[in-house]
Amino acid sequence: VSVTANNNFAGGVVIPTITNPTCSLSGDGSIYLNITPVDTYHYQWSTGDTTSFIINQNAGTFYVKITNTNNACVENTYTL
Repeated sequence: VSVTANNNFAGGVVIPTITNPTCSLSGDGSIYLNITPVDTYHYQWSTGDTTSFIINQNAGTFYVKITNTNNACVENTYTL
């Protein structure tokens, strides 16, 4: 797992839970993001997903932009 992340932004802390795929093309990797404090966050993943998680992923590098209700944002990179 490789993480290039700014885990703090606008008073929030991003806590990733990462599961690597069992093989590079097995499609069973996942990244779940938990952010404290609780607020309304908008997610835009490089996969097109807009939830706080991506599942069923092969090995690769994934980008996410997270924006809170005050339009503060952070961009993180995760590699499975």
